[in-house]
Amino acid sequence: MQTFLRGRRVGYWLSEKKMKKLNFLAFAEMCRKRGIEVVQLDLSQPLEEQGPLDVIIHKLTDLILEADQNDTQSLLLVQRVQDYIDAHPETIILDPLPAIRTLLDRCKSYQLVHRIEDCMRDVRICSPPFMVLNSECGPDTLEQIKQHGLTFPFICKTRVAHGTNSHEMAIIFNAEDLKDVKPPCVIQSFINHNAVLYKVFVVGESHTVVERPSLKNFPSGPSGKPSAHTSALYKC
Repeated sequence: MQTFLRGRRVGYWLSEKKMKKLNFLAFAEMCRKRGIEVVQLDLSQPLEEQGPLDVIIHKLTDLILEADQNDTQSLLLVQRVQDYIDAHPETIILDPLPAIRTLLDRCKSYQLVHRIEDCMRDVRICSPPFMVLNSECGPDTLEQIKQHGLTFPFICKTRVAHGTNSHEMAIIFNAEDLKDVKPPCVIQSFINHNAVLYKVFVVGESHTVVERPSLKNFPSGPSGKPSAHTSALYKC
């Protein structure tokens, strides 16, 4: 028995759907067998009254998005979590709220990767050029795209990386297809990768690599559409 874990308390705030997906009840039982108390958090009440908490596991994505859009109730609930974090910096938060906000915004995520590139100067780390489109494409859009270093074909995704539509992306093959772009969105040069993606999951010093199928290679430069559709729409 790992006695140093006894007396630890883990608080969680997860939807029923997320708990089933994570098999969370089995995780909670495993914790209890090791002397770790697992408690469900009530965000309608101050967390200070529900502590102390050594770890908080949460899925606040929807609430954070709504709070960032000034939804009063969501602002209150997220602030309750933030108040506890501020008062107890020793508490481990999975995941940190600033990290969640970065991942929810594709522009911020891409900017972060570019900064990592600049710091590491490692040819093995690179990311395609991108730009944000906040309005309908006009006469100057193609020139702006060129100035940002983008080339055809490029992918177009919603800026918000959450929700059903966020998993869809259009591939723009030529200037004529720009009319199909629906702002606000992020566009990014498509890099051929032999129809394979690798997702890396990291927890502490441990990591897992999962291979996923992806899009086939496309010719570089402007070209015709691969099908009769006005633009190619894919799930990512």
